[in-house]
Amino acid sequence: MRFGAEIWTSAPWPYRPQPLSDELLSSYLIRTAHGLSMRPVTFTNAVWGSRDLLFGQDIDNYAPTAVVDRLATGIGLHLAAVTAMTFAPWRDALDIGGQATGRKPWILPVSIISNDRRRPGLQFCPACLATDPKPYLRRTWRLAFATVCTTHDIELCDSCPHCGSTLQPHRSPSLRTCYACGGDLAGAGNQASRRIVAQTRAFERTLRDGWTEFAGRPVYAHLYFRIVRQIAAILVNGKRAEKLRQGVATTLGGDDTPFEKPNARQPVEYLHVDERRRLFDLVARLLDDFPERFVGICAQAGIWRSHIVKDMGDVPFVFDEALHLLDRTPYYPTDREVSAAAEYLRRTKGIATYRDLKTLCGESRAAIYKYMDYEREQTAPSKWRLEALAALRTAKS
Repeated sequence: MRFGAEIWTSAPWPYRPQPLSDELLSSYLIRTAHGLSMRPVTFTNAVWGSRDLLFGQDIDNYAPTAVVDRLATGIGLHLAAVTAMTFAPWRDALDIGGQATGRKPWILPVSIISNDRRRPGLQFCPACLATDPKPYLRRTWRLAFATVCTTHDIELCDSCPHCGSTLQPHRSPSLRTCYACGGDLAGAGNQASRRIVAQTRAFERTLRDGWTEFAGRPVYAHLYFRIVRQIAAILVNGKRAEKLRQGVATTLGGDDTPFEKPNARQPVEYLHVDERRRLFDLVARLLDDFPERFVGICAQAGIWRSHIVKDMGDVPFVFDEALHLLDRTPYYPTDREVSAAAEYLRRTKGIATYRDLKTLCGESRAAIYKYMDYEREQTAPSKWRLEALAALRTAKS
């Protein structure tokens, strides 16, 4: 088929497929190009120009306005229908923000250089590709917690089963063919565990509904996924991660093998699908009967609140409330509490000494020096004594 340049500025285009359920924008562009008997790169260059190099960027992650507008005009779709094929509808639920570049929570990176995808950020279900009347890629397959297909209960793949290449459908003759070896990506697939299938269904339901029940109360999706991602992170990274994995495996089951990662601190989105599947199996076990199991295993592993919430930013209240038993921060009593302790010691022992007040009140030196009874005059009073005397003079005046 030959088209003149003017056809791309007119509407509608000769071939206008309808978006399929949960379809990725890149998958839709590829299907449109194939329907026009064009290579996907040739098609995007003809419509948007070769300087934009659309398949040289992650347009599922961030689609430029010019792409959305021209596609909506050419296909005859509403702008919202085109945007729905990107990750924009999940911006709030996953708390991924609206920036065009940079790592985003839960979104698998593809690390594009030119038109080459270096990371296996495009996952697929072999059974879906085998049974689809028109094979296509799902948005859900780009999420880090998606490690199994909840339609067929089989494990997702992130590379060609024949040659191990990453999925690069824009360079393939079809969406079910490996661009490198020409092998068929469709097949029966490996059966997934019931636990991880059930947990993945729960994640998908939370993403769809915008909320879930967590620790006995309703919680917004973005708070829930922030908690889940933090639990996953402490199972992967940090000096105490190994002890935590061992505690989970010993108490609840699962595989505590260290995760393959090139760096000391590896975001969960950069793990291969087999590693993430094993990771979220451990996460699912910790989320069951939360927070009792989680708190107990963390305490056994010597993991306290400060370790868990490190680098988390704003800690959701429902999570912070569950971690109070793991809080090792010393308690500093108020002035009124120290004063009451001093009066108690005078009644029972006749004197409120520094040592006795410290035993009762802990490390609250400023208040202790204010209310303790001095047994001797100090030749060189400490700063605590001077501050205490100044406070007493201010109170009397």
